[in-house]
Amino acid sequence: MTKVLFNEKAKKDLIEIVSGLMTWKVYSFDREQAVKYKDSIITAARKLETKKRHIKCSYESHLLYGSYVYKYNRNKMTTWYIVYNIDKVNHFILIEKIISNHQTTR
Repeated sequence: MTKVLFNEKAKKDLIEIVSGLMTWKVYSFDREQAVKYKDSIITAARKLETKKRHIKCSYESHLLYGSYVYKYNRNKMTTWYIVYNIDKVNHFILIEKIISNHQTTR
């Protein structure tokens, strides 16, 4: 079975997502809501170990971090791009970066 791991940058991204949600001007999340939101992203990323097909990155901003991307549609306004690499020899997926559609450019 393939394991899903998060590199230090991806872990930092998750921390920044929580703090960003708690200070967002449009709608402020309380700490519990922000942590649940972050946990939903982690749950989506962990599902990569069961995927048979992996999608190659096409955005230049994603290719800076990894070869593959998983699109997690959190709601109708926000998609999270989970950028990762696959180590087929050691059987793990390494999450390299987590970027929202609000940050992604070609």
